[in-house]
Amino acid sequence: MHERRLGLRRLALAIMRTSSRLHRAMKIQKSLIVEKEPRLVFEILGPKYGEADTWASSVFESTARHEGQPLNGAPCTGRICQTSLGSVTEQLVDYDEDERVVAYSAKAKKMPFFVKEMVNRWQVRSAGPDRSRVDMTLHMRLSFPFSILMAVPMRIQLSSLLGQAVEELKHYAEHGTPHPRKKASRHLATEAGPDGI
Repeated sequence: MHERRLGLRRLALAIMRTSSRLHRAMKIQKSLIVEKEPRLVFEILGPKYGEADTWASSVFESTARHEGQPLNGAPCTGRICQTSLGSVTEQLVDYDEDERVVAYSAKAKKMPFFVKEMVNRWQVRSAGPDRSRVDMTLHMRLSFPFSILMAVPMRIQLSSLLGQAVEELKHYAEHGTPHPRKKASRHLATEAGPDGI
């Protein structure tokens, strides 16, 4: 009996240690080259942060938030976006115009309950004369056991969506007009209504 209890205790401790490791953030990275100088590309992501609905197909409407003191000269403290997940509230957590960095946490009404944290970070670097490299990194923390069960399907789905986002940024920066996906999404937004459903 004693050995059995000891075995169960060891098993419980092993599960707890595994659970702790599995709560670590999932990371998805996307990068691409934009044929525009970094200052102009960052203008879209940074100073015009509250205007994501002008270029991102996943955002039907965006409104800048002004609650408290903005970070390091940021144009606002966050934004509220109407999306296919309903209303998404974002809070700026990093903003640096010199390094051309913008990062924000996001919470959505329809976000799965097992998503405990989501932070997205963009950075624009020079890649030569009138060229930029855009790096986007999404950090997401899922609760156990969904960090095992849902990690792969969520990575596949989010990787596709984030890939579209950087493509749409590139198109908008280079051409000054929204990507065709954005034009199509405007019809969906009209049909969806204020809650994105």
